[in-house]
Amino acid sequence: MWCVGVFLCDVHRCEWQPDLAGGVFVCGDAPEPRALEPRFIAERLMWHLEAPEAGEQGGS
Repeated sequence: MWCVGVFLCDVHRCEWQPDLAGGVFVCGDAPEPRALEPRFIAERLMWHLEAPEAGEQGGS
């Protein structure tokens, strides 16, 4: 999601509007960060992480 502050920074950086003052910015318009979803590891990978010597014996 974009915000006005990022847009104004890009306008200034890319010189799309040269007469825009360099100090123009907007504070607090960015969206709240989303909560991260848990990321699960497959059971066969956990098996190798918990017992790596078992994977060397041809367990997969």
